[in-house]
Amino acid sequence: MITAFTVKNFKAIGDDKVKIELKPITLLFGTNSAGKSSILHALQYAHEVFNNRNIDANKMMPGKNNSLDLGGFRRFIHQGELNRSIVLRFELKFNVEMIPNDFVEHNYRITT
Repeated sequence: MITAFTVKNFKAIGDDKVKIELKPITLLFGTNSAGKSSILHALQYAHEVFNNRNIDANKMMPGKNNSLDLGGFRRFIHQGELNRSIVLRFELKFNVEMIPNDFVEHNYRITT
């Protein structure tokens, strides 16, 4: 389970990292242009990278009949400065019982 994530240099979020702690109910609110959409787009982007290995995502398909257009990597990076590095960091909490059997069968090393 993802318990927190951190975003840096992604869209409206610059050098100051933003860390979001996730709880059973997490609310995201703020003024216009505060970065709420950037947080949601960062999560969509991470999903696209991890599931489809698509680092330069132009269009992502969250649903069958709709898509989310983020415009590719050049539009993801804060202020379009390509010398920056995007940081998406996830904190996870899980135990051995949560690990699928096929994960163990692929000779991954699991220590407790």
